[in-house]
Amino acid sequence: MRSSNFLGDHSIKEVRRHGTCFFQFVTDVDHTGDLLSSDGSQRLIVIDPSRMPYKNNRRNTKILKLNPGLLFPWADRVIWQDAKLLQSNHGNMPSPRGLPSDYLLHFNRTVGRYGVCSSYMGLPPDKASVGDSSTVSFKAHCEAIIAAAEKRPTVSDDLETLRLQCQHYEEMHSNEALQSSQVFYNQHPLVDTAFIVYDMRNSTCRKFNGDFGCSWLSEIFCFSDRDQISFPHVLASSGLRLSPHMQVTGQEYRDRIYINENQRPMLHIAKRSCHWYYRSFSRCIASSNTHIDEEMIKDNETTPTTTTTST
Repeated sequence: MRSSNFLGDHSIKEVRRHGTCFFQFVTDVDHTGDLLSSDGSQRLIVIDPSRMPYKNNRRNTKILKLNPGLLFPWADRVIWQDAKLLQSNHGNMPSPRGLPSDYLLHFNRTVGRYGVCSSYMGLPPDKASVGDSSTVSFKAHCEAIIAAAEKRPTVSDDLETLRLQCQHYEEMHSNEALQSSQVFYNQHPLVDTAFIVYDMRNSTCRKFNGDFGCSWLSEIFCFSDRDQISFPHVLASSGLRLSPHMQVTGQEYRDRIYINENQRPMLHIAKRSCHWYYRSFSRCIASSNTHIDEEMIKDNETTPTTTTTST
């Protein structure tokens, strides 16, 4: 965060558009006392690791990542993005991953467009995600994560924990007669959690995002810190189901909307072809000529405040 080459000029453009509602959670191991990034775009929130519940900071990060209401109770909109998405290896160049240039517009094209409480990016069919598998499935993702952990054993939790967690979820959702198992196995709701959009403007969404985040953190507490492994189980166990309008052949290639028992849309998973691996993230998500239900956005809004967070 002190290097002028770390962020590139993408963040500068965002500050010009949105102001300084960008926050980075950092550990000040060098005792610099810095409260701003070198380019002035990120407000640094210094975390004292000794006051966090876990020794592993990967696990501590999940507390900040999955419960935005705990840290920003005043925010109407919260966008989480991993620091790796902001990094530019080419100095002052735009984000090579195609991040949005207008975060409010991105919010409207995801959460606003579908009237949901949160939006995630679908996991792409990439070697890093599913290895050599021809399908994006939970089993393939587990195998890819375990294979990566074998090469970098000190990065995350032990391999046995990962294996037991994957086996536990597969056994738990083995009864295909259950709705939860249908969501887990037939729809493979796998996501990349490096970019999450939260709507915090109404009590329904605040409660849903809070409950969903707490359930997610419970899995991370009990098993591994790999939040992408536990997400399919948490979604399948939440009572949400795929909207009947989305239950068509090839639905895994499309945007997916999950609804609650009252038929209300609650959660969105963007089509995986829009993943930042393909460098078209902001252009692909509901392109500019896509119709957006402005009335739905207006009905859900309370105040125009926009807040973006990152770590």
